[in-house]
Amino acid sequence: KAAAERGDLMRRVLPGAPPELDTEALHQVDALIDDLIDAGFDPLVDETELTVDLTPCAQAEAQASHREVLCSVHLSLMQSVLSEAGGPLSIDGMRTSCDPRQCVVQLVHAAAAS
Repeated sequence: KAAAERGDLMRRVLPGAPPELDTEALHQVDALIDDLIDAGFDPLVDETELTVDLTPCAQAEAQASHREVLCSVHLSLMQSVLSEAGGPLSIDGMRTSCDPRQCVVQLVHAAAAS
């Protein structure tokens, strides 16, 4: 709830294009951004493409030999945050890349998935 309130305040204060997502989805993104920042990431959200870019992954080099498990755990945690926030967004997966530092998470909107 606090993340949604901060997000709403920032959208009112900062000029820019109107949000492309509905209110529930925006609040999910707000919660996800807060959680990722708390975990040491610097997320960049693209509302049009429904992506969350976490490049460079803060843990890629230190945990390179466990990348598959680490990414799976992070995706599960992100899905938990989205589910707890409630709304139409969920994790669709991670875009593939040969660069282990690159991490772009693909979201999906329930309306688009049906």
